[in-house]
Amino acid sequence: ANCNYIQKNPWIHLMMSKRLDAAIDEFCCLCLRDYIYPWLSTITHDDSFVYEVKYLFRYLLASIIRHLHKVDINAFITERFLPLILQTYDRYIQTKEKMSVNNSIDFLRTMYKDDLHIAMYNREAELKYLKNLVSNLMPLITPEFISKCQGTRHLLCEIFVSQILLDSIDALCQPNIMNRLFHLYFSTAIERRQLNNITDSDEQSKSYVEILSHF
Repeated sequence: ANCNYIQKNPWIHLMMSKRLDAAIDEFCCLCLRDYIYPWLSTITHDDSFVYEVKYLFRYLLASIIRHLHKVDINAFITERFLPLILQTYDRYIQTKEKMSVNNSIDFLRTMYKDDLHIAMYNREAELKYLKNLVSNLMPLITPEFISKCQGTRHLLCEIFVSQILLDSIDALCQPNIMNRLFHLYFSTAIERRQLNNITDSDEQSKSYVEILSHF
């Protein structure tokens, strides 16, 4: 019964630092401001839909985090991520010796040949791939009443893929942003280590909150 309750409310007992929770809360609020409120305000001023979207954001993020907790990060990095990086670097060096990097699209097609991911051919292929991916993930990361409703599922795919996910991927592909994210991660490593070493349970409980508890 307890497992069933957590499955329906995946944020239960899912604790994270207040600082990270505040950042996620701000991100969700910006998504609402930029991608939901503009078109919703032309239809209705009722906030019921907004509350449903907030509930969905919390459910979706909590579900994704719980699934990520099941992943063996060490095995993923050493067995899948690093070999792909080294393979990509080797292909880049070999291809660079044969042709110029000026035309990035032709360079990538030559470098990957038949292994070029379908989403990298053009914007339309990327959009179609992401929509199919999100649609297939819906039963795992959204409530059952949403994943089984075709209209709601289609609406969510359009909102998350066309408005949020696509822009997020474009942002993450910018070297400056990636460098900034790495800098933030490593600069706060000492702080995270100190929090993990807190022996006082009361102090530790004050440093963590349930995900999006104030959203």
